Amino acid sequence: WHFLRLLYVKLGVQRCVHDGAPVRPQSVESIAAQLMRDYRGQHVGLLAPLVVNRKGVYTDLAKWAKGRGYTHLRVDGEFLPTSPWPRLDRFKEHTLELPVGDLVISPDKEPELRELLAKALDAGKGVLHLLSPLDGLNLE
Repeated sequence: WHFLRLLYVKLGVQRCVHDGAPVRPQSVESIAAQLMRDYRGQHVGLLAPLVVNRKGVYTDLAKWAKGRGYTHLRVDGEFLPTSPWPRLDRFKEHTLELPVGDLVISPDKEPELRELLAKALDAGKGVLHLLSPLDGLNLE
């Protein structure tokens, strides 16, 4: 069973869950171009996934984020302050995301968008999440 699973992972083609298009690596430039095309004029947030569906309390991660100037982390879809860090259920799986920044997508903000994309991809080890629309939520 494990052999078949590994074989499929190596030989199979990963597809988008929304439209079935093949998933492929993208550069910061191609992501920025796609965001400029699809989200122009919208207020979006860029998040870097730090932990995905793992058990734990993550107080050290909150201290790490606070030390780098971040005031909040998004835990299981809800923004929580890094200080004081609330007690998480250590036996429940959590997803933690670092809110790298937010902006309104427009041509004059493209340099800022590229900078935030690079920062999010770096913190998320090549993965980022887009939160849209923000509905007036300010992440700073």
